[in-house]
Amino acid sequence: MELKGSISPQLGNLSIILVELDLSDNNFYGQIPEDLARLRNLKLFNLSYNDFHDKQVPTWIGNLSSLVQLNLQNNSLTGFIPLSLFNLSSLEILDCNFNFI
Repeated sequence: MELKGSISPQLGNLSIILVELDLSDNNFYGQIPEDLARLRNLKLFNLSYNDFHDKQVPTWIGNLSSLVQLNLQNNSLTGFIPLSLFNLSSLEILDCNFNFI
């Protein structure tokens, strides 16, 4: 959709109904809001092909206990894969290609 700007923290208010969040192929930048940690029913979280340069994978993603697929590719993320991601017992697909982690 070629959206630009930062991701609205208000998306976290959709915690009961939101199962898939696909924000791929946009121009989002800045921090990935911690308010999204409230999306406990989220099964798919796709942030690929955005502009999160020099940001780290947020540790709170490990709290998304229903997550099956996490796609963070092509964002120039830095740092390490947080240990909290190992808490995601339902995670089947993790794509972190083309980052600096």
